[in-house]
Formats: sequence, structure tokens, C-alpha cells
Amino acid sequence: MLGVARDNESKNVLDAFFLGKAVAKALNERIESTIGEFFSVVGRLQAEQQKQVQDFQVTLLFNMIVLLSIEYVA
Repeated sequence: MLGVARDNESKNVLDAFFLGKAVAKALNERIESTIGEFFSVVGRLQAEQQKQVQDFQVTLLFNMIVLLSIEYVA
């Protein structure tokens, strides 16, 4: 009877180990996915911001050229 109890206890410990391992793996995958999504969003926002800065610079240069050409003609 004592041997059966030890076998059940060993089985329970082993089951708990593999369950914990599976939960840790699933949690790790979810964290990796979330971090990947976060950096993807950050990258997109940085690219969008860079494009807006470049568009602003082009607009500013164009306006300066127009103003200078108006002054030159006048």
C-alpha cells in the first residue's frame, strides 16, 4: 500500500512538473509575441514620424525657394 502511495505521489510531482513546463513555454511564447508586436508598432511610428519630418523639410525648402524667387523677381 505504501509503494502505491509513493508511486502516486511521484506521478503527481511529475505531472506538476510537465504542466508547469508547458505553462512556462506558453507564457514565454506569448511574451515574445507581445514584445515583437510592441517593437513593430514602435518601428512603424518612428518611420511615420521620419516621413513627416522629411515632408516638412521639403515643404519648408520649397516655400523658401518660392519666397526667394519672388524677392529676386521683385
